[in-house]
Amino acid sequence: MRNDAVHVGRQAIPQKPSVLCMVALLAAANTSVSGEAVKYWATALTRGVTEGAFSVQETLDRGAIVAGWRSGPDAFADRPRTMLVRLTASGTVKWQETLAAPSYGGDEYLYRVRQTSDGGFIAVGSAGVPDWYAAAVLKLNRAGKIIWKTYLNGGSAWARDVLLTRDGGCVVLAGIEYRDLEPPDLYLIKLDRDGVVEWQRRYGSRPQREWASSILQTSDGGYFITALSYLWYPLLVRLDPTGAIMWSKYVPFYVWLDDVVSACETEDGGYLISFNDGKEMLGDDTDIYLMRLDSSGNAVWQKKFGSEYPDLVRQVIRTRDGDFVAVGITKKKASYSDAFLMKIDPSGAIIWQRTYGSPVGPESGNSVCETKDGGFLIAGNSRSFGSGDSDIWVLRLDKDGLLGGSSCDIIGTAELRPSATKLKLKGYKASVFGVNSVPDTLEWAATATQLTASQPCSSAAEGAQR
Repeated sequence: MRNDAVHVGRQAIPQKPSVLCMVALLAAANTSVSGEAVKYWATALTRGVTEGAFSVQETLDRGAIVAGWRSGPDAFADRPRTMLVRLTASGTVKWQETLAAPSYGGDEYLYRVRQTSDGGFIAVGSAGVPDWYAAAVLKLNRAGKIIWKTYLNGGSAWARDVLLTRDGGCVVLAGIEYRDLEPPDLYLIKLDRDGVVEWQRRYGSRPQREWASSILQTSDGGYFITALSYLWYPLLVRLDPTGAIMWSKYVPFYVWLDDVVSACETEDGGYLISFNDGKEMLGDDTDIYLMRLDSSGNAVWQKKFGSEYPDLVRQVIRTRDGDFVAVGITKKKASYSDAFLMKIDPSGAIIWQRTYGSPVGPESGNSVCETKDGGFLIAGNSRSFGSGDSDIWVLRLDKDGLLGGSSCDIIGTAELRPSATKLKLKGYKASVFGVNSVPDTLEWAATATQLTASQPCSSAAEGAQR
């Protein structure tokens, strides 16, 4: 899995010296929640090696939990290792843990983390094993200590997303293949609160290949899965509450293999999906595609959003006011990239679009969530505000995507322009197969890391001019 904070359009961006000396940016709030002031900030977290963030969620105390990876001289021969970072509501580090399986020695990532009702966390990702991967699921307490850990045995697997269930358990979406004996399929597994398997399903279209991307729970208790099909087309699978297939469709439109197909449910029970085109492999600029579907998977509208340079979307969510926001990467100049956040209304019209970064970059936005005060948390990567290598970058923004009046100016205006498209959805013959995977104990251990961030800039500090 490549880090698109370093590669935009699959082209490596040369590293340049940072023009900013501030790692953490903090602005006093102009709103409050439950009588307490809310602060908005942008913080880069670094320990002098390469780090990245894939997932962010607001915690019960209005802080943040970030899942990602790190590498470095002490990280098992530079192999990526999974990492969780807990931030306070002010953007300072509360705790941080590196989670690794030293005896395996392969690459390891955490792709999604969610806070459980008891204040702990469920995190999913991949554990590297020589010549293959194991889908890893970890339950941690509120202090970041492992309560239980498991991986899905029986083949190469990687967990991409997780949903929490009302009974305290979780549903994990993974991809799985049995040591190249069969093509990769989508794998859904239900675990109870102790990590014990309650049921598991495998979905695919033999002899074709499918790669898991994301899952959401629908308002009727069913599931909506996004993936990539065997031709690297966006694939959509709608399941009922028992896991039976209601319908499955694909968009015959080429995207790159390590791309992300994201989705959220609309107020009327339909879906909004996001993906990127695959022109980057041909040396052309990439564009962002958003499609709104009804509950049966029929297109209501579809639009392409692009600029003069490559643009990539990483996640789309619905906001409580019925609108949507998309997060990703955009380039306003040929020399650098920024993270972007774009808000659109239910018809796909742009309400506002922001960029976050510096004139040297690159920066990326990989994950977004809405906060309790109607603002947003973004997690991604930055090379401008920390060590000069890829660092974890987290921003807490207000409802307009701003930093609450901070004089540290890292925000610009994106230049994404919408245009109509005419992509077709076609039926996909997905089936349910038997599962031979047997969960096993994961040999991961948690060790404290040493991420650092500088003091927040003051209201009188001089920001980078965009």
